Amino acid sequence: MPLRPEIDRLAPYRPGGRLAGTEVVNLAANENPWGPSPRVLSAMADISDVGRYPQMQPEELVGRLAALHGLDPECIVLGTGSGHLIKLLAEVLVGPGDRVLVPQPGFSLYRHAVDLMGGIPEGVPVRGDASDADAYAARSEGAAVTFLCRPHNPLGASLDLAALARIAAATGDRGLLAVDEAYIEYAGIPSAFALLRQRLPVAVLRTFSKAYGLAALRLGWLAAPPEVAAAVRKASEPFPINAVAARAALAALEDDAHVASVVARTVEGRAHLGKALESKGFLVHPSDANFLLVDVGDAAGRLHAHLLAQGILVRKADSFGLPQSLRITVGTEEENRRLVAAVEAFI
Repeated sequence: MPLRPEIDRLAPYRPGGRLAGTEVVNLAANENPWGPSPRVLSAMADISDVGRYPQMQPEELVGRLAALHGLDPECIVLGTGSGHLIKLLAEVLVGPGDRVLVPQPGFSLYRHAVDLMGGIPEGVPVRGDASDADAYAARSEGAAVTFLCRPHNPLGASLDLAALARIAAATGDRGLLAVDEAYIEYAGIPSAFALLRQRLPVAVLRTFSKAYGLAALRLGWLAAPPEVAAAVRKASEPFPINAVAARAALAALEDDAHVASVVARTVEGRAHLGKALESKGFLVHPSDANFLLVDVGDAAGRLHAHLLAQGILVRKADSFGLPQSLRITVGTEEENRRLVAAVEAFI
């Protein structure tokens, strides 16, 4: 059976991975090791309505997000994780032969979505410093979409709003800057929502998978200019958000203290873990996210295998084009301690 030629260009997504066992330390998927608020677990206990279809775009959740961030509800679209919304953006904005800028290194789903639509993904070399804005602005004109991530995955760095505004202006009248803010809660920086409120051609992607601890429920959202948001809603399947996930998200938004605690513990652990790894002679990239990119050199593969044998899973960065690096999620204090002890044993 003949397949679309675009399918041959697709590379399967490579997740962080899993190990079996109760003593496993999984520091590969940038998950929240403390999980969701207890309010979320209480909200999920009610499953009496699972025999009915949910709302297509749960109005209460959309309204709550709009009020929380000062946005028009018409600008908001919910999806099954931000990856789903990345794909929908490509479906409504990218046609065969269209140029789309993607960060290199960067999250593979940007390129995957563009390839699927027959677009031409162009990698923009990302260094994790102010020069990234120059690289993007120099190439954004004429691109259908410009994808970037702040904080960047896997480098951990964040462009400021002035840099984003300059890139958005460079896209011209027909382009869109799509800013993936999956890790922004850990960064303590203002969101690109500010640029959207200024009516710049900007879309912002958010997720409940990280700081809110709802990764298994698959819930993300998009804020975009009204015409883009309307197109994404039309392209989406009818019922992308299940009712239990919607209730869980509302409960998560009600517990600011829990999210603040998760972020505070992550930031503290990030600093301690970074210093510990630097003391072993590794280059640790400064990070605003809940992970660290660590340059290990030629020993990266051997260190990854050693950690695996100790029941510790970290992410090999070769899938990002960084074969000499490991991406390590910040875990609990005990998980971080086990990681450092295993690294010391390897050395």
